[in-house]
Order: sequence, then structure tokens, then C-alpha cells
Amino acid sequence: NNVGDVGCTALATNAVAGNATLRTLYLSGNAVGEKGVVELAASLKLGSGLICLHLTGNKIGENGVKSLMRAIGESEERAQQEVAAASVSASENNVNETNSYYK
Repeated sequence: NNVGDVGCTALATNAVAGNATLRTLYLSGNAVGEKGVVELAASLKLGSGLICLHLTGNKIGENGVKSLMRAIGESEERAQQEVAAASVSASENNVNETNSYYK
């Protein structure tokens, strides 16, 4: 395959962004460059279930690497915030249930 930047951008937009079920994406040796990876990083910021990304054998450049690292960092931060919010919500529900029990 020779996905290239155009194909990587299409995958980012149509298959990665907002897709919670896609876990692994193999793009190794597919002539993906910096432009394609920057678009892929932008799609990760929109939310994705992707946990494994293979990009070996591509020339993604320094800017591509930085874009991916920022997107991964933001994704992890968002996930931690969601877990914290869920934990607070669960704690509030337990308190409400306990209060109802003792009334």
C-alpha cells in the first residue's frame, strides 16, 4: 500500500476521528509524511479509541512527531478528567442513596 498524506488524511477524517472502536492502525511503510501525520494528530484530538499506531518507515518529520505527542497528551488528560468526573458522580450517587436510606 502507498497511503501517503492524502490517504492518511482521509483515514484520519473518516476512520479515526470520533471512532471509539478502532484500536490499532497500521500505516508502517506507507509513504506518510508530516502533513498526513499532522492531520492524524488533529483527528486524535477529536476523540478516538486508538491505542496502537504503527508509523515506522515513514518520514513524519519533527513537526509530525510533536503534533502526535501533543494529541496523545491531550487525549490522556481528557481521559483522566472523564474518569475523575465519573468518580465524583458515582460518589454523589452513593451519598444520595445513603441519605435516602436513612430518611
